[in-house]
Amino acid sequence: MTPEESALRRQEIAEKRERINRLLQSLKLDALLVGRRDNFAWVTAGGDNHVALATEAGEGYLLIEPDRWTLVATNIETPRLTREELADLPVPLDVEAAPWWQGVELTIERLIKGRRVGSDTGVAGTPNVGAALRELRLPLTAPECQRIRAVGRQASEALEAVMTRELAPGQTELELAGRISRALWERGLEPTVVLVAADERVRQFRHPIPTSRAIERYVMGVVCARRGGLTVALTRLAHFGRVPGDLRARHEAVCRVDAAMIAATRPGVRVADILETGAQAYRKEGFGEEWRLHHQGGAIGYANREYVATPDGSQVVTAPAAFAWNPSITGTKSEDTILVGANSQGGIEIITAHSPAWPTVEVEVDGQSLPRPGILELSRSRAIG
Repeated sequence: MTPEESALRRQEIAEKRERINRLLQSLKLDALLVGRRDNFAWVTAGGDNHVALATEAGEGYLLIEPDRWTLVATNIETPRLTREELADLPVPLDVEAAPWWQGVELTIERLIKGRRVGSDTGVAGTPNVGAALRELRLPLTAPECQRIRAVGRQASEALEAVMTRELAPGQTELELAGRISRALWERGLEPTVVLVAADERVRQFRHPIPTSRAIERYVMGVVCARRGGLTVALTRLAHFGRVPGDLRARHEAVCRVDAAMIAATRPGVRVADILETGAQAYRKEGFGEEWRLHHQGGAIGYANREYVATPDGSQVVTAPAAFAWNPSITGTKSEDTILVGANSQGGIEIITAHSPAWPTVEVEVDGQSLPRPGILELSRSRAIG
C-alpha cells in the first residue's frame, strides 16, 4: 500500500467509525459485531475476511467499540487477517485467536457477556442490526469513489476485451463465461455475477445462467465484479454479422430508456420517481409493459444492488452514490454503473464507460448527450486460435 493509499484508508475508516459510533448511540449498544463479508470490507476500507466464495459471512469477526476494535477468528485465520487485511489500522486492535476445533462462538460469548452488542449475523444470540448497518454504507466516502472508479474501469476493460478479441461462433456460453471470469480475476476483480446468453436465450431469460449451448449469431454478457468490497455491474452485447433492423431498433429504444433513468438520477430525488421516469420512457418507446418483466436496477456498492428500485420504495438518492440501472426490452438490455455527485461538478459519471472501439448509441436527454453502448458487430467467419 502506497503512502497515499494508506492516508486515504485512514480517512475512510475515520469517517466510518463516526457513522458506527452514532449508530451505537442511537441503538443504545456498547459494541457492534461485524462478520459479513460486505460489512467487513466496508468497515476496513477494503479488507477481505472470506475463505469460501459462496458465503455471505466471512471467517473473522470485528468487535467494534468506540475506542478500539477486536478481531475474533480461529488460529487459522488470524495470521493472514492481521498481516494482510488489518495492518496499520488507525484504531487500536486486539486479537482473539480461537482454536480451530472450537470455532469462534465461545470466544464471542465470553467477550460480549453482560454487554449490549448487536451484530450483522445474529451470532451468539446477538440482535441482528444488519439492516441499520447496511444503511450506513450510503453515501459513499471520497476514497470509496476513487476505488469504485478503478473497479468500474477495469471491469469494463475485462468484459470488452473478451467480447472483442476472444469471442467466436461455436463457443459455448460456459466457455465465454470462463474467459470473462479469467479476465476479471487477472485484474484482481472477483466475479460475483457472470451471465451469458446466446441467440434465443437472450429473448427468453432476463437472468441467463451460462449453459453448454453453442453461440451462433448473438450473445449477451453480464457481469458484477468486486474488489475491496466495492461492486460494479455492466452488460455488453455482440452479434456476428449485421444486426437485424428489429433488434437494432429495440436496442436503441432500451438505450433511450436507460439514458432517461441515468439523467434522472440526481441527489435528493426519490428513487421511485426515477423508476417512474423509466416506466414513462418505456411507454414512449412503445414497450409499456416491459419494465414489469425484470427489475430495473438501483443503488450498488457493497452488494450487487444495495437496494432495487420499486414503485413504493422510500429511498432517496444520497450523494455521492453509485447506481446501476439495467432496463431491458425482450432481446436486449442496457446497463452500466454510474457515480452521482462525486466529481467537482456534482454530476453523473459513467464509471464502466465503454471503450472508443465499442459502438455507441448517442442519446440526448435534457440537452446533454449520454453515450450508451451499442451492439458490437463481429465477422461471421471470426475464429479464435
